[in-house]
Amino acid sequence: AVNPWAPGALDAIGPQDDVFLLGTGLTAIDVLLALDERGWRGRALALSRRGLTPRPHEGPRAPGLEAPPEVRPLSRALGDFRRQARARPWRAVMDERRPWHPTLWASLSEAEKGRFLRHLRPWWDVARHRLDPAIAERLAEIEAEGRLSFAAGRVRALAADRDGVRVEWRPRGGAETRTWRARTVVVCTG
Repeated sequence: AVNPWAPGALDAIGPQDDVFLLGTGLTAIDVLLALDERGWRGRALALSRRGLTPRPHEGPRAPGLEAPPEVRPLSRALGDFRRQARARPWRAVMDERRPWHPTLWASLSEAEKGRFLRHLRPWWDVARHRLDPAIAERLAEIEAEGRLSFAAGRVRALAADRDGVRVEWRPRGGAETRTWRARTVVVCTG
C-alpha cells in the first residue's frame, strides 16, 4: 500500500495502471487529480464504508451569521438545520454557520461529541470540505469515461502477487464479494 503524501509515492504508477484507492474523500480526489495531471489513463476504484464523496461548491459562499445559532442539544440542532436546508440551499445554511463551528462544537457535551463523530461525521465531512466546481467537473468526466468508480463497502482481503494486488471487497449491504485487480493500492484515509 502506498502513502500518497510520501515523496515520489505515485511515481511507480504507470499511465495505464489500474489503482485501488482506500477512501473516497479529499485525499482520494487529490491522488486522482495528481495522476490525471501525469497523463494517467488507467482505471480507479475508490472505496469507503459509505462511498460518500465531497460535494461541489455552488455559487458564492453565504455570509456568516452575526451571532451564533442558539445552542441546543445535538438532535434539536440537527433538526433545525434540516428544516432550514429544506427551505433554502443547504450550502448556504452550512456556510452561514461556518464562523460558529468551533463555538457550537465546544457547546456539545462529551456524549454528544461522541454521537456526532460516530453517526454524523461522514456527512459533515462531505458537506463541509467541498470541491471546487472545476474539480468536480473533471472527476465527472473521468467517471463518464469509465475510468473512475466510487463505491461503498469494506475490504475483505488484499493479496499481492507479481502483477499487483488482488482486492476482495464486499459492497455495503451486499453479501457477495467482488474482486478488483490493481497495480497499486493507495491509502487515502486522511
